[in-house]
Amino acid sequence: DDPAGGARPVVVWGFRVVHFGLSIMMATTGALSITQFGNVNANQLSEFFVSLYLLMFAALWFVFELVHVRPVDALIYHLKRNFGFLFGAMGKALFIIFIAFLNFGVQERTLGLVT
Repeated sequence: DDPAGGARPVVVWGFRVVHFGLSIMMATTGALSITQFGNVNANQLSEFFVSLYLLMFAALWFVFELVHVRPVDALIYHLKRNFGFLFGAMGKALFIIFIAFLNFGVQERTLGLVT
């Protein structure tokens, strides 16, 4: 029996909602940062790639969380095969911390510091 009286599923769903929101905000940050480039110099080129990585990793995080809500066997297979570290607590935590630090590398007029 669950000593918390069934509170665990509520907490898990709460974190899923937070993770969905954060991944959407990170993807928005990456997209906004990509659209704000003018004349490209070396610094802006590196910011472009950081923004692109942020966008891709946020999409990966969103899909990973979505697979737990609506399981798709083929997608789960490919996620486990290529990104198996996301299915463990330590790997997922390190991944989230890593993509959180990517927010500091994007343009300052985006949502980088908010996310």
